[in-house]
Amino acid sequence: MRPLNNLDLRLSDRDTSFMTKLAALLLLGCLTAFAEAKKASPPKNQNAPVAKPTPKKEWTSLELSDPNFDPFDLAKRLAYAEHLLTSIDAVYKAIPNFSLQQDAWLKKERERIQTLNDEQAQNQSVIKLSESTEYKLQKTKQTFLTLQSALKAIIKFEKDKTKAALPGWLVISHQLVHPGPFDSLTELERKGLLQLPKGKQYASFTLDLLSNELGRDIMVYILLPHLNRLSQEK
Repeated sequence: MRPLNNLDLRLSDRDTSFMTKLAALLLLGCLTAFAEAKKASPPKNQNAPVAKPTPKKEWTSLELSDPNFDPFDLAKRLAYAEHLLTSIDAVYKAIPNFSLQQDAWLKKERERIQTLNDEQAQNQSVIKLSESTEYKLQKTKQTFLTLQSALKAIIKFEKDKTKAALPGWLVISHQLVHPGPFDSLTELERKGLLQLPKGKQYASFTLDLLSNELGRDIMVYILLPHLNRLSQEK
């Protein structure tokens, strides 16, 4: 019988020889595949321009819900305030001023309603007054004057880089979500008492749903981010 250790030695030599041959075959296969791939691939263009990352899209739509709108970017807030003021100015100028006679009638009617002792009669008179063309004309003009004044203040405060602009944005938001003046604007236009400028941006003021959405967007995309930051600073 052959010694066990000699048998183990011969097996080890055979295994080593086999592994060596296998390694040589694998290496040869790799080298061949690499050479073929290199031969098949087109030569690199040394003068090819280096790909640059896509620049961040600029906010140009003047929509607050645009993901590129940054509420903390002063230039963007100013651009939006100035855009909105341009639209408000145009609508304000389109609303006719009420005459001295109309103003006198409104004042007299309010004083008369205050003297009524019957609550039901008083309520009916208030409703009738609020449905009058004179009342709607006055309230609509006052609303757009408020919007105009608030936006002018916002632009001034924003340029001065103060936080005092935030209350102005709150006024704008509040005025826009109140449907009354915008319903009146639609009715006045339908009656031919005013003619709004042409352009899709004015649809927001003749449809109370859109004006409400505009006011909500100012609250969500301008006011809330600033209020959150202010609360974190405290």
